[in-house]
Amino acid sequence: MTLNFLRSPLNFKASVLVMALMSAAQAQTTPTPSAAPAVQVAAPTATLSSFFQGLQTYPSLVQARLAVTAAQTQQTGVNFPVSGSVSGNLVDYAGVQAPPAICDTSPIALLTSPCYPVGGVGGTLNVAVYLTPLPVGDVAARQQQAAVSTALAQLNYSSVLAGLETQALLAAQRVRVGESNLALAAQVQTNAQQTVQTVQTRLAAGGATASDLAQAQLTLVQAQNGAQQAQEDLALARAALLDLTGSAQAPDLALVQPPSSGTPASIVQAQLGLRRAQITQAQADWNALPTVQAGYMHYTSDSTGVGVSVDSHTLSPAINFVYGPRTPPLDRVRDQFSLGLNFTASATTLAAPGLARNSVEQAQAGLDTARRQAELQLTGLNNALAQAQRQRALAAQALALAQQNQQDAAAREALGLVSPLAVTQAGVAAYQAQLALGQAQLAETDATLKFFSFFAVTPDGAAASR
Repeated sequence: MTLNFLRSPLNFKASVLVMALMSAAQAQTTPTPSAAPAVQVAAPTATLSSFFQGLQTYPSLVQARLAVTAAQTQQTGVNFPVSGSVSGNLVDYAGVQAPPAICDTSPIALLTSPCYPVGGVGGTLNVAVYLTPLPVGDVAARQQQAAVSTALAQLNYSSVLAGLETQALLAAQRVRVGESNLALAAQVQTNAQQTVQTVQTRLAAGGATASDLAQAQLTLVQAQNGAQQAQEDLALARAALLDLTGSAQAPDLALVQPPSSGTPASIVQAQLGLRRAQITQAQADWNALPTVQAGYMHYTSDSTGVGVSVDSHTLSPAINFVYGPRTPPLDRVRDQFSLGLNFTASATTLAAPGLARNSVEQAQAGLDTARRQAELQLTGLNNALAQAQRQRALAAQALALAQQNQQDAAAREALGLVSPLAVTQAGVAAYQAQLALGQAQLAETDATLKFFSFFAVTPDGAAASR
């Protein structure tokens, strides 16, 4: 069975936040499969969660989880509607020229003969509280960029987790197959030893030849090598499972179907890249515009003032508190209004919008490429799975024939039509057919598990969603 693309993308938990961010990027169609593969994936009977618990401390997963936490923390800070700043300094007025004997405080006199502070140490203090009730301009861009960063971190975490869980399932199946192969190899070795003893007895009685004994001994050596190889394969499989889950024992396995639909992880990542480029472009266009600034300050005394200011780039009001001596004639001012216009005409600022649009075009091309590659990759996964299914079916047929041949040889040996050596050799052939079937089953499982990594969906999450 193959997976075909639908034209209505479905969301999995790994891309919920991602799809909330997509606007123009999702206007194009994303490939999603329409049906699950016919083969199911081996998974623990008890609970997948308990089996995968040991993966939580795996270094790559810990690193991905910390990256998600850092991105979420940064996003929370960017989205917080209140921020502030405090600054201050000390000023030494020693050596300043003394004021005139009579200090005229009229506005005209202050311009020609101001009253300066005389000696001593003073200071200034500035406290500002910034409010962001509306995400506009630079504030909106920072919040959106933080959301994209969080989505990318979550996507990476889902991809790492899906990869580890599929590796654990495959390692568990290798252990189960290895245990079965080892038990069968031990039985074949025992049968081969018994055959050698039987042939030796018959040879002494004249019922067998030296050639029969040599063939029996060769079969025993092959069986011993097979048992040794099975033991080494099982040890390697258990080491891999121990490294992943913290346990070398594979639990009883049930069957869990792989994901039936979803958006490929590569497409989700490309969509996020396009969204980030679009945000950068909007921010560059916004920053190229002139900035209008307006403010009001009320001084409650000669050195203390409270005011509010706002600029057109953020539309976020700032409440300011200032304390410190003011030079005349400003120390007589009680209310101060300000209105400013700032426009930067540097080459960097003027070129930024064009560069940002170029980045958007590149990101869009990257998304188109990701869609094409995902479609080809999905076709390859379907073909690989179909081929693995055929190989498994052929291996099962070969095993059935080998087992039937073994039974026939045993029946013929009971009638005296063939020697015990023929029965042993038939058993070795059945054992080799069993090994081939186990490898075919592992290949089929591996081909099926690749769908989880393709969609960045964990086997645990896919099972929970059903």
